[in-house]
Amino acid sequence: MTTEERKQLKQKIVRCKKAIPAARLMFIPQSNRCVHCAER
Repeated sequence: MTTEERKQLKQKIVRCKKAIPAARLMFIPQSNRCVHCAER
């Protein structure tokens, strides 16, 4: 994973308002949302 990809990933995770710290680590790239939102 490149630094650029990591930056984009972080931006998407921060954009998720419901993201809790644990969910941020379990981010699902294909769906562009964290596990916390994906299971709702």
